[in-house]
Amino acid sequence: MANINKQKDFKTWYAHWSKKLNLDPDPNHWRHFYDYKAAHKANAEPKYNKEDKKFHWDSKFKSDFHPNRFVFDKGKWLDSKYNKNVSFSNVLAWEEKRQNMLLSIVNR
Repeated sequence: MANINKQKDFKTWYAHWSKKLNLDPDPNHWRHFYDYKAAHKANAEPKYNKEDKKFHWDSKFKSDFHPNRFVFDKGKWLDSKYNKNVSFSNVLAWEEKRQNMLLSIVNR
């Protein structure tokens, strides 16, 4: 598929991907954990993963509260958004902030 970003504005671009990936039509929906505007601006497209049969956006577009931002890889914790190792205490602190953020949204 030709890169559709050059041809379409953000609204049209997002409508295409939300339909194709079965995402909420609102790019700012609280359940989205990606910065779709940044992905559009960077002319990014998700890549298909044959193992899990899903499309995945580049980790650099993850929001700070993406559930898989921190992953345990090769005996170390990795911040996948910034591609750097972090301490377990940083992961725990992040998880507490993430849970509080989600609770505040649900309790609105």
